[in-house]
Amino acid sequence: MEKGEYLTVQLEPLTVQTGKRLNPTISSWDAGYFTEQLNEYGKNGWELASCFTTIKPELRTASTGGIFAMFKRKI
Repeated sequence: MEKGEYLTVQLEPLTVQTGKRLNPTISSWDAGYFTEQLNEYGKNGWELASCFTTIKPELRTASTGGIFAMFKRKI
């Protein structure tokens, strides 16, 4: 039977205009930077298993509280 391990990380935002990381509640997401982060985990043998967002109920909007990625790899 194969054994595996799992890792859950919160991916970080990056503004398109300045290239600086911001607080996720006020940032815009750059798909290219998102992809770069995923590729970094892939280089270390991690395979993306799932991805989800959370919302901040206190904002009463669809504003994201974060993007989380769940990875798996064989050990």
